[in-house]
Amino acid sequence: MSNFLKSKKYYTKKELDDYVTRLMTNTENALMEQRERILELKKENEALTAKLALKKKREKASEQMQRANEQLETDTKKRCAKQLLKVKEFASNWADKFDELAEKYNIAETDMVDRLIIETDAISKPYNSISTGSADEQAINERFNALLARVKDRRKKEAMAKSAEENENDGEFSLEEALNPEDTLDAILKDLLG
Repeated sequence: MSNFLKSKKYYTKKELDDYVTRLMTNTENALMEQRERILELKKENEALTAKLALKKKREKASEQMQRANEQLETDTKKRCAKQLLKVKEFASNWADKFDELAEKYNIAETDMVDRLIIETDAISKPYNSISTGSADEQAINERFNALLARVKDRRKKEAMAKSAEENENDGEFSLEEALNPEDTLDAILKDLLG
């Protein structure tokens, strides 16, 4: 179109009107296309903005849930630690009372009490690091640990005594066994004759 203005020196009114009409039509078409493109981009921008807002909202909710979960886990561990502390205190009290009764009535069987103490210790180990630091808690733990050491020491002594007894009886002559045989006479003769 720029050639249009340069090619002739004089133009008729109709030629100028046609030129201006074409120019305006092309300009209007270009403006219309630009408006449509702008509308499309605005819609796309609104959709992406909405998606971004939703994603941020979900991330925020996720972070809040994560914090709530962590707080719940911490609170639960603290409650478990408190309950296990009560269990330790109960086990210690129970073992002390049992020891009093065992001494008073000459009861030698302590296996169930020992198992109670050892199992209580095993259950509470994962929670030993959670502490309130109170004097009562420290006293209960010290008392329980002393009791646990006593039980372990008693079990160790019993195991050593049993082992010594087994070693003592291995392949040796036992007067008690000779006086009260468990085998029949035929079994003893077969064993001796080979």
